Amino acid sequence: MAQVMSPREQAFVLITCETDSEFRVAEQIKTLPGVKEVAMTSGSHDILVNVEAHDVESLKNTIDEKIRGISGIRATTTLVIAGSL
Repeated sequence: MAQVMSPREQAFVLITCETDSEFRVAEQIKTLPGVKEVAMTSGSHDILVNVEAHDVESLKNTIDEKIRGISGIRATTTLVIAGSL
């Protein structure tokens, strides 16, 4: 029986969107592999995304290429999880 590896890398991405693009952007993000949760927020950022991957390169690719490549995103802030309590 093959062993299933659990993700080892995790990040939260705070996203600021262009005006009136928040829901379209969130809908696109939630279909991406590795995206575990998408939440609409109020305040300085519009969307919070929880992303998981098996390694740093996969995590970086999901954030840099897939998420940041979506039209309507003005800015992102990435918080890579260093450890959990």
